[in-house]
Amino acid sequence: MTVRVVFLGDSDISRWPPSHYPTSSVVNNNAAAATTITCVNLAKGGAVMSDLLTQLKDWREDGNNISVEPNNNTLIFVACAGENDVSSGQSIDKIQHSFTSFLEELFRVGRSATDELNINNNKHLIFFGPKLEPWLTNDHTSRKQYNKLSTALQRAIRKSSVVSSRCIVKTLCI
Repeated sequence: MTVRVVFLGDSDISRWPPSHYPTSSVVNNNAAAATTITCVNLAKGGAVMSDLLTQLKDWREDGNNISVEPNNNTLIFVACAGENDVSSGQSIDKIQHSFTSFLEELFRVGRSATDELNINNNKHLIFFGPKLEPWLTNDHTSRKQYNKLSTALQRAIRKSSVVSSRCIVKTLCI
């Protein structure tokens, strides 16, 4: 089995040291079911929600999409974005639209129904955000925007026609 972990987003992700990435030794309890884990970090400091889509497309253009034996591959996307959008004054609607576009591209359809089921059963998104920046703890206006954005992103996931019940999408809003 192969597990690919793709990190996308802003500086909260780009600064993760590779020494903290998951390794095969963590999951290889059974020698007969060996797992290989590969990680790639495409996150960039200062990224906004719309940059997730660009990072995802760059990853796909580099030939990193699941291409063989989709039932034997797991693809985990770890992403964080939203803070830079709020701090730059982008509207919640614009940020939510960018997030929805990202979800649609991540879980895009267009393959045969069987292929899509197999691929999306093994494709997961763990999304951190929006995360209230520590220096904004007492800024009630910013806190309100972060709460609105958190609600909007969760609503986008529930309304998405491309995120099926077989896909794991978790938002961890701090």
